[in-house]
Amino acid sequence: MKKKLSMILAALLLTGCGSQPAQTQAQSQTQDQTNTAQNEPAPDASKEPLQLIWWTYGSDVPKDMARVLEQANAYSAEKIGVTVDMHFKDETQFNLDLTAGEYYDMIFTCSWCNSFDTNARRGYYYDLTGLVEDSAPALYSAVDPWWDIGTLDGNIYGVPMLKDLGAEVFFRLNSDYF
Repeated sequence: MKKKLSMILAALLLTGCGSQPAQTQAQSQTQDQTNTAQNEPAPDASKEPLQLIWWTYGSDVPKDMARVLEQANAYSAEKIGVTVDMHFKDETQFNLDLTAGEYYDMIFTCSWCNSFDTNARRGYYYDLTGLVEDSAPALYSAVDPWWDIGTLDGNIYGVPMLKDLGAEVFFRLNSDYF
């Protein structure tokens, strides 16, 4: 159960990054699903929040990370009954810890660090195929056009972060010419 909940939370945490003024259909769906989720009952306050271990990329912990994480965990514990313990790792440390069988709930992966394809094939990532669609249908439909990003050999191993789809479009002009 903890693994199932952690995978769903990982998916939710990794997809809720930012917004754009001009919303796409997927962003509108995500907003509708967020509004629906806000109407659900709060988690049981008498239970200890579930703590997830989150491995992310970085060789240095950001300066105020402890303060930010403390506030974020207080909020997420109240709202969804979950807290996170973040571990910053460089590429070498990811490989060492995965090989050693160190435990984690959520993990950063991409093509240039902690190779998604290689590590999914090695069995380091949980197969979410079916699970995310059945247990988190709102998330599944919000990410629907981009599931191939987190899919390998027909199986879903990761939830794409939609933050990379937003872009700022602007022109820079040299003031010397105007």
